[in-house]
Amino acid sequence: MLKDIWKPTKLGFLTLFLVCVLLAGQARADLPLDARHFPDQHFRNWLTENVAQGKSVLTTAQIAALESMDISFGEIADLKGLEHFTALKELICFSNTLTVLDLAKNQVLALLRCQGNELATLDLSRNKALEVVNCDQNKLASLDLSALSHLVALSCRYNALSALDLSKNTALTELDVWGNALTSLDLSKNTALAKLNVLENPIQSLDLSKNQNLSEAALPSTAVVILPNNDKIVMADFKVVKAKGSFRLDLAKYGDKIAEVSVEPEGVDAEVSVRSAKGVHSFAPCDGKVRITYRLGKENSLDLLLFIAKEN
Repeated sequence: MLKDIWKPTKLGFLTLFLVCVLLAGQARADLPLDARHFPDQHFRNWLTENVAQGKSVLTTAQIAALESMDISFGEIADLKGLEHFTALKELICFSNTLTVLDLAKNQVLALLRCQGNELATLDLSRNKALEVVNCDQNKLASLDLSALSHLVALSCRYNALSALDLSKNTALTELDVWGNALTSLDLSKNTALAKLNVLENPIQSLDLSKNQNLSEAALPSTAVVILPNNDKIVMADFKVVKAKGSFRLDLAKYGDKIAEVSVEPEGVDAEVSVRSAKGVHSFAPCDGKVRITYRLGKENSLDLLLFIAKEN
């Protein structure tokens, strides 16, 4: 009789199974904020203070609710543990010391700002929802954007890019590739492009004839450029040169194509003289840019930006 009391029954097995499931679910509910799950102390500290409410564990509710993370200037070298935050839509992690950034599990990410790190590679192949990417000032020699059909703004200044394929990024409206090693750039598929910065790239020829929505462009001084109205201009003609303590620019050869010339910001340290078909105009900036409004037609124009170094 005593043996029958301990004899397993179907109901007993079911009860035991449900208890085990509940215990396992409870175990998964809390994610320890420890070195095994989050090796970087600075990252753990940020999560403890900003997500875990000072506790040493993260609940599933806290993890699921986290859609935006700003850990800029955090002295963070390792973001292992980021993979748990699958609901993350915005990641701002600029000015850290990251050498690796694994975003494979963060597939709803729409905004990424990882500039000012030490990344040599950046895999975005699983981040198809990305709309805005800023990866300035890293060590990227290549950047595959073929999966990012929703990308509208890209800034990748001061990397080591020698090629960039943007043929799949047809929604792109803003592009900044200042300070790379690009010798060519095909923008024929990027017809929505409105703002463009290609300064400090050794590009010899740049065709913008398909970019009818372009309103502002900073172009390399080495390039011969075909504008959206099919005018061909030589950027060397627009170079600001220093002479006798002032900066001089001669645009007279472009006649009435030059609608307006302005300098931003204006200061008192160095004078800029601009000669155009409308006469000679003098400005006094210290460290800024010359904005030349080039008339493309009766109703549209393009602002060409020339940056001026501060006079020594």
